[in-house]
Amino acid sequence: AEIYTDWQSIGNGRFEHEWNYDWGLFTETEEWVNASSSMKSKHKDWILESGDLFKRREIVIVDGEIMRQVLSLDDLADASYYVDETGNRIVLNPPNGKPINSSTIEVGERWQVLQLQRCPNTTIRNLTFQHAATMVEQKAVWIRGCNNILIDDCRFNDNNFRGLGLYSCDRATMRDCEANHNGAQGVDLAYITNLVIEDCKTNENNWRGNWAKTYAWAIAGIKILNTANVIVRGHEAVDNLTFGLWFDHDNLHVLVENSIMNHNHMDGMFLEATRGPILVRNCTMNDNKLGGVRIANAERITLMDNTIANNG
Repeated sequence: AEIYTDWQSIGNGRFEHEWNYDWGLFTETEEWVNASSSMKSKHKDWILESGDLFKRREIVIVDGEIMRQVLSLDDLADASYYVDETGNRIVLNPPNGKPINSSTIEVGERWQVLQLQRCPNTTIRNLTFQHAATMVEQKAVWIRGCNNILIDDCRFNDNNFRGLGLYSCDRATMRDCEANHNGAQGVDLAYITNLVIEDCKTNENNWRGNWAKTYAWAIAGIKILNTANVIVRGHEAVDNLTFGLWFDHDNLHVLVENSIMNHNHMDGMFLEATRGPILVRNCTMNDNKLGGVRIANAERITLMDNTIANNG
């Protein structure tokens, strides 16, 4: 994000700053317009039928706190902002009357901060990726086709849509990472063989979805699709305004152990359309708004020595 200074008072505790982008609402991409499968069509409809706040990408941060976006000047309240594209300005009402000149105000201008393709034998260590103005369905960090990759002690926090997307890799390890408080999803993983996720956190995601009352379809703290030989160990998926941990579609040979999936707005764990085998052991799935564990069209599932309580 960029640091914005020189905010001008317009009265009533509100300030304005020049804004030269006209991003508007997310609309159909050419790929979606030409989509032929029913799944793509349903996916497209889900996005386009979501509330307008879900389809915007502007992000404003005051002293490390994400402000809430509103869609009209009349809705502006404490700790919120309004993007006036006609007037080429952002109007901000700082939190708790905070002095504007002594606050650090960041505004996201880049939709992605790192992209890697076909870069084998890569290590990403001790880096923070945050405050990206990520478009709908996109990721602040997008990694594809990077075999033998280690992501260690990194943070993918406070981005507008997804924090990290990792796809089409063999031998991928995430260790001691966070993907917390992103606008939709913490981590999205697909088409990976030999995947290890150890001592990571995907908490408090989907705040933008919550603004628009959009909680499901393709969103979770962490979602894993079409993977084989997977270990998720010591994971924490807590307080997501959506699902906690979601395995969807054709995952093979999965172990989830010593993990916590509590206090999520949907199910703590969702096992869907998966051949397995999946072993879930020594995990806690408590106090989720829907189920502790939901299983749909999945087979060869074993739940062992788990605590599942106070759900639904």
